[in-house]
Amino acid sequence: MTAREGLWDFSLRVYRAPGVADWCLALQDGHGADVNILLWAAWLGAAGLLLTAADLAVAEAATRPWRDQVVAPLRAVRRTLRGDVGQVTAGSAVALRTRIQAVELEAERVQQAVLQGLGPAPGAGSRAAVEAAVAANIGFYLGRLGAAANSPPTGLIAVAAAPVGR
Repeated sequence: MTAREGLWDFSLRVYRAPGVADWCLALQDGHGADVNILLWAAWLGAAGLLLTAADLAVAEAATRPWRDQVVAPLRAVRRTLRGDVGQVTAGSAVALRTRIQAVELEAERVQQAVLQGLGPAPGAGSRAAVEAAVAANIGFYLGRLGAAANSPPTGLIAVAAAPVGR
């Protein structure tokens, strides 16, 4: 991670790593995880910063209304459109589902902009310290969800901690 990599770019890079998307969605669906907060926690760790209970409380308070009133309803509509809705088949609503997905992603980007504004600007740290901070922050957030047994997919911490372009 470099000082110029923002939370959104970091999140896109990490989310593409093998197994990360499925793991994040399983935490979201099974434990109520906010994937944006999870990625923010990893981003702070990649800057060598440890997440505190106070940091997490501020982040959740700052983003919960947006997530609950905008992101979650968009996600619910998009997921509903995977199947038939009355006389409208899923196949005939593909274009609409695709547009809603794009709006949902933009809503998540807005949430991440709020989160990025809460955390200190990313800095540099030694690789070992960064990997430890990423692991600690992910573990801390999972513990708060009661999902501590759901360890990250292989490579997530290394991908998150790796400098851009590596």
